Amino acid sequence: MNRKILSCCLLLCCSLLVCCLSGCAGKTAQTSGNVLDTAREAALQEKPIDFSELEKLNPDICGWLVIPGMELSEPVLRHPEDDTWYAGHAPDGSENAGGSVYCQATYNTADFTDPVTVLYGSELTPGRQFSGLMKFYSEDGSLQRAGEIRICTPTGTLSYQAFGAGLYNSTHIIHDHNGFQKPGELEAFLTAFRQYHSMSRQYDDGITLTDSDRVLILSTHVPRNEDLRYLVVAKLVGQTG
Repeated sequence: MNRKILSCCLLLCCSLLVCCLSGCAGKTAQTSGNVLDTAREAALQEKPIDFSELEKLNPDICGWLVIPGMELSEPVLRHPEDDTWYAGHAPDGSENAGGSVYCQATYNTADFTDPVTVLYGSELTPGRQFSGLMKFYSEDGSLQRAGEIRICTPTGTLSYQAFGAGLYNSTHIIHDHNGFQKPGELEAFLTAFRQYHSMSRQYDDGITLTDSDRVLILSTHVPRNEDLRYLVVAKLVGQTG
């Protein structure tokens, strides 16, 4: 009898432990989703984003990317040591094959003050990251419909004007152009970009740039072709905060 009672007690304890752990995991996932969804809506509505809550969720969140014309609203991640960490991890830091939108700490600071900042994101995650980016910007008039790009940070908002979109090779842009620290490197990249697959790109020749301008590049996969990337290139035109 005592053995039966003991066995029942152990079984009950194990069941309660499993339920508690499952409940905690569910609550954590729900909290993560709520924080991110709240920030997504706030960014699209041009309302303040609570970066203190995002920092609690994951201190690697360094900004928030918004393209109003596409209704794209995504956190920007930056791992301090592993440049490709967020290619395979969600914004809350959990392992996820779809990854996140991210920049690389080796080449870009967390405050977006570099001459050129490159943000990477997957084209393959439906409704998230850069899903639909290539299709949208391949259409005529896309630079007018979704030329405005914003990055919100804990200290203010950076406003960019998209002026180019198209295919490019898969080499590392910042590394290949010496961090864009030397005069002429930005023009060299833009010339190569304009000439690369020129029939497939959108480009606004009315936008002029100098070596002192700051540029944002969104870079995503091209399905079934590892030798190509699809880029959206934008110029910093305003800053608040």
